[in-house]
Amino acid sequence: MTALEALALAMAAFIGATAQSATGFGVVLPLAPLLFALEAPPTAVLTATIAALGHNVLVLATRHRRLALRGTDAALLIATALPGVILGALLITHLSKPTMQLAVGAAVIATVALRIHQPDRAAGLNNKPAGTGIGLLAGTLTTTIGLNGPPLVIWLRARRATVQQIRDTLAIVFLALNVAAIPTLHTQGATASAVAIAALAAGLVIGHAAGLTASTRLHARTLERATIALLIAAGTASIIAGTTALR
Repeated sequence: MTALEALALAMAAFIGATAQSATGFGVVLPLAPLLFALEAPPTAVLTATIAALGHNVLVLATRHRRLALRGTDAALLIATALPGVILGALLITHLSKPTMQLAVGAAVIATVALRIHQPDRAAGLNNKPAGTGIGLLAGTLTTTIGLNGPPLVIWLRARRATVQQIRDTLAIVFLALNVAAIPTLHTQGATASAVAIAALAAGLVIGHAAGLTASTRLHARTLERATIALLIAAGTASIIAGTTALR
């Protein structure tokens, strides 16, 4: 990995960590398109997972209050997601890099649409069977494209969780899924570059601090608009790269 590529990863990690620490969502979104452009799909997902785990630890270690955790919901999501983690790790070794770039780009754009359009809570999902399907889907997404947040957010909203409950419950769910995903991806031959991890660590630590500061000093709408603009650019770039490679 070149110095320029490492710097780009550090910047992407900074943006993602700032976004999630300020708004509660999005650390992997700017990272995934760049990682899939630089690395093979299994390695890209492993690296994104390590970055997400690092940010989870930062968030939990720097909290100065009790977690607003929905324990039953978190347990259901984790239990049902674990088979999906294994399934996703098996799938990713059979998918081409351009296909994954297209999938990541589409997922990022879909997530932006979710953030822009805040629909009413879907009452039909407010049940445990729906949570079982959501958990399985999130687990599969964890080890295929590395982006598992949107379906979890939708289900927790349907469960009428507060914003704080969503953030804290997701922190625990993400932590469990990332811990499970790393050895699972290793069994499929994925390895992470030490240079990439060092670059990501620097960006995550600085971004987390910046996000905490921004959350208290900047208007939430300003943060949201900046995050959305960056995500649209990242998602579009990933789709263009995947489309170009398929030609």
